[in-house]
Formats: sequence, structure tokens, C-alpha cells
Amino acid sequence: MAAAHRVLLTGAGGFVGRWAIAALRERFGADVEIAAFGREPAPDLPADLPLGASFQGDIRDREAVGRAVAAFAPTALLHLDRKSTRLNSSHLGISYAVFCLKKK
Repeated sequence: MAAAHRVLLTGAGGFVGRWAIAALRERFGADVEIAAFGREPAPDLPADLPLGASFQGDIRDREAVGRAVAAFAPTALLHLDRKSTRLNSSHLGISYAVFCLKKK
């Protein structure tokens, strides 16, 4: 059975991202699947914080964001990447990802 909650997460390898993964796992258990999205390859996470998938790309790249959203079909998006949390062009990618989620 597919997980009811599918979360696409930026910043999964960081301090807050790891905490978010742990909190999601604690809250939803097997009923959540988490995928990482970021500029680097899949983050190196402990075995108790497994990811369902990992997508590499820049959050400002609409095509990369669209591919990740289409492939993973998330029900939620958490943007926790500290390198792009200032109000800048990264928010265009997040806006596009949210738009993709709302179109479903």
C-alpha cells in the first residue's frame, strides 16, 4: 500500500532537515514517504532516517522541479535548504513546485 503522505524535502541532509525527517517518521511511521531534492546527490543519512527517493537539481530550475514533482507525486513540500531560504530567486522554484502540487 502506498504511503498517504509523500513529502518532497529540500535541505534533507542539514540539521533541520534531519530533524524534520525524524519528526515525520515519528508522527506518521510507515504512512510517510520522504524524498530529498537538492543541488547535491542524495544526503548521507543514518539508517534510521531512510529516504524513499532523491532528486538532484537546483530549486530555481523549473524543469528539474517539475521532473521531481512528476516522478515523486508529493502531497507536501518542505523547503528547508538554508542556502536558499533568503527571499531570492529560489522562491520562484518553490512557487512552481507548489503550483504543480495544486494542479493535481
